[in-house]
Amino acid sequence: MLDESGEPIIGATVQVIGTTTGTITDADGNFSIAAPAKSNLQISYIGFISQNVKAENGKSITLKEDNQQLEEVVVVGY
Repeated sequence: MLDESGEPIIGATVQVIGTTTGTITDADGNFSIAAPAKSNLQISYIGFISQNVKAENGKSITLKEDNQQLEEVVVVGY
């Protein structure tokens, strides 16, 4: 998983749509997930536009930055 400049995205969430099966990308932007044939994956990461892709071995995925301006940010600490 890469950003638009070709840098790996570390810690992006990858989930099989319709299930609770998921994982995150490693330091090189790679991931491995047990997904049924013909299933779809949802890829998400803060600051990037979420993307749905068909599960395929060895597929290269590039996420685009979400350039929308935030109106308000709320931080809650526990």
